[in-house]
Amino acid sequence: MSNALDFIKYCHIRNCNWSDPAYGAGVAKALGKSVEDAMAARDSDPARHLPSCL
Repeated sequence: MSNALDFIKYCHIRNCNWSDPAYGAGVAKALGKSVEDAMAARDSDPARHLPSCL
């Protein structure tokens, strides 16, 4: 995911976090991000208007 845009990384972190918070934290750490930032980034996600956006 190193070449993925940040909003995609944040979406992945949120999905992982909702499945299992420990897993989400590990994914966030591996991507150099935080779960808190990923949750906050949901408001600015370009796909937020889609029903499938988590």
